[in-house]
Amino acid sequence: MENHIHTINDKREIDSLKPFAVSNCLWTCKVTPVTEARIGFIPSEGFAVKMRCFEKNPLTRFKNHMDMVCMDSAMEFFLCLPHFEKDDRAAFKPYDDCLYMNFEMNSSGALYSKYGFGRKGRTALTSEERNLCSPCADVYDSFWDMTLFLPLSLIKKIYGIDNLKKGDRIWCNFYKISQEPSIEHYMAFSPIDSPSPNFHLPGFFAPFIIV
Repeated sequence: MENHIHTINDKREIDSLKPFAVSNCLWTCKVTPVTEARIGFIPSEGFAVKMRCFEKNPLTRFKNHMDMVCMDSAMEFFLCLPHFEKDDRAAFKPYDDCLYMNFEMNSSGALYSKYGFGRKGRTALTSEERNLCSPCADVYDSFWDMTLFLPLSLIKKIYGIDNLKKGDRIWCNFYKISQEPSIEHYMAFSPIDSPSPNFHLPGFFAPFIIV
């Protein structure tokens, strides 16, 4: 099944988009907080992402960017595109050592984000690159949100692609996680077939087309 990323005029329109349910419970799920994700494309600018978890008092111990927020309660967005030198853009399908990005955030707004070919030897976003993504978390009485923006300028820097438009595809997945033993859970939008917990498997990312 191919999913749609709708074109919007600015970030404020993201709440009008239909959410994707992050509802596939994988491996251990001691709790299953309802989680949803939205993504929109702003032409010539980039991708707006918003995730919401209906979770009261989310576990929040880490406060700094690049802390291990997955040990708290966190929401995550992973994506990949073809690399301009290594991959055939027309025939591309994700594989486990392709170039992908991961964005992981807890309710304090601490962002853990890297990119690279495969899970090992990944490169952390610089503070300047991270600021371009405008990471933000907001906590309410019965839910919390994470928002970020993935600018086309950063995609061009990492992938060498600078002309994304309607009809183009990206591959991504949305996750809800905590590795804290008392509330351990692993939830995903697109299911993953792995014997042990591992979100770093781009072969299971779902295709999305910009419309």
